[in-house]
Amino acid sequence: AEVKFTTAHTRHSTTAARRSLAYGAFGMSTFRLFLLLIIAVATLVASSERAQPWLRFLTRRVGTVLHRLLHRVDKPLRRVVLLARVAAWPKAHREARAFLLAYTPALTKRSQERAASVLWPELLPRDVTLSGRGIDTLPRGFCRALASGDVDELWLDRNQLSVVPASIACLASRLRVLSVAHNARLTQLPTAVCQFWRLEELWLSHCSLTCLPPHLGHLTALAELACDNNRLTCLPVAFGTLAALKQASFNNNALVTLCEGDVGRNALGGKGNDDLETGDGGGGGSEAAAPDTQYHDTAASHASAGLEGLLELRVLELNDNALAHLPHALGQVSRLRELRVARNALTTLPSSLGLLSSLTDLDLSGNTSLHDLPDALGRLHSLTTLRLDGCRLTRLPATLCRLGHSLEHLTLHENNVLTALPTGFAALSSLTHLTLHGNPFLNLRQGPTHKHREAGGSASGAPAVGPQGTLPTRLPASLVSLSVGCVDQLEAVVHAQRHGGSLTSLAVHDPDIKQLPPTLAQLEGLVNLTLACPNLAPLCPETLLPASLVRVDTTECVATRTVFIGKSAPPPAPRARSLPKRFLRSFRNRKSKKTPR
Repeated sequence: AEVKFTTAHTRHSTTAARRSLAYGAFGMSTFRLFLLLIIAVATLVASSERAQPWLRFLTRRVGTVLHRLLHRVDKPLRRVVLLARVAAWPKAHREARAFLLAYTPALTKRSQERAASVLWPELLPRDVTLSGRGIDTLPRGFCRALASGDVDELWLDRNQLSVVPASIACLASRLRVLSVAHNARLTQLPTAVCQFWRLEELWLSHCSLTCLPPHLGHLTALAELACDNNRLTCLPVAFGTLAALKQASFNNNALVTLCEGDVGRNALGGKGNDDLETGDGGGGGSEAAAPDTQYHDTAASHASAGLEGLLELRVLELNDNALAHLPHALGQVSRLRELRVARNALTTLPSSLGLLSSLTDLDLSGNTSLHDLPDALGRLHSLTTLRLDGCRLTRLPATLCRLGHSLEHLTLHENNVLTALPTGFAALSSLTHLTLHGNPFLNLRQGPTHKHREAGGSASGAPAVGPQGTLPTRLPASLVSLSVGCVDQLEAVVHAQRHGGSLTSLAVHDPDIKQLPPTLAQLEGLVNLTLACPNLAPLCPETLLPASLVRVDTTECVATRTVFIGKSAPPPAPRARSLPKRFLRSFRNRKSKKTPR
């Protein structure tokens, strides 16, 4: 029956193919029923006590043989039934099959290797990949053709799709991964996508989506959601009910608010949380903290519902959007480890941010409207990386010094108006990487800085410093990498590190510096020195440098080049030398002599 069907199908005779399948299925089903009847009789005889022993033994052997024969019949019978289902496909299904064979080389090769190429469900792989094929529309029976197999991954990225068919709902019980990324003409998703209760990964980046389906919360197994480079302005309320979601990214969108229900709600942070925790973030203020119970009760009273269902969320990326504030309910995402909100329009931060006890990476860089930080940041005892570069911070909270056992990376460069570090800044005993360049008014030593002296004691955007200045700021002894922005900061670093320190890498970013200070030689243990100083004079042998220095990088300087010192220097390039004439003459004479055999 299978051979007849294959022959009839290749000749485009569907009626003959169905007739041959019907005859074959009827004959095999009748034979199977006959075998079952004989097996039943043999079983009754073998279990009867009145039968003779030899008869029971014979019927038991016959039953075993017939069982094996029945198993041999079952497999081809299932194949014939499967062929009958394929033959009953309408024209749309056959077009979808031809479409998949044309756009999937691996599937085409597999069908050519198999003799019974009409067994479509057996040919379908688990992951159907149609990436980068220039497809603009899907055939009518495409999704039903996939539903006949065991497909659990569908990749439709990097095409020209404008619509995802609603018939994709027939794959709701199968798909685990769905990707329609890099389809620039795709503006919306069908609501049928929300029926995929087994879906674990959904890739929607680089499309033109303006909104997400409102019933997104029905994706109960969704663990990873990528929706970068779209046109989203807000997220649906159902986003906060994705209990299995672990990673979500919405970079480079037009998000004004994180949740629809949070529109018009003012964030509480910065100076508005004095009832929670008070402290002076400047250089010499005293530090006073409110009780923990008062903090938690107040933060919980301001928290808004909407994100409490994100029980497993680990990573949340919101870079390059237009967020003016973060919702208070963000503090309820207790397992959040990485929060990236760089290059937004943040003005304040919510005090509930201190409830994120598992947070290890916080990126707030590039928020030029952010002038102050809440004191609640001092409660993030798991924080290892804090990026605050490119903001307009005027002070740092004194509670930041409580993160001494966890904070390792701190970026403060390009804040421009930062004047001082907290008094207990040296208590950050785990801090290894610190960037301070781009802060011309930052005072790290006693007395006014060079910038203040030039400006006559005051400057635009920065408060004036008195003649006595502030107390010298002690830097953590655990620093390994540091970048400063002027000569005064460099001399303060030398003063703080000359009595012992682990500083091995130093970067100086100052367009006005022309000569290195002689005190730089006191930095014992310095290995790498980077000088981003365009007006720096060329280094001469008389320049005092630390004895442990291995490499000096001056690629951004006009008059100097990168200098290697010590054993780590690369070997010099061999110079091309011409051979002496006498050697060439002797070589020609030796070549002209004939050697005897």
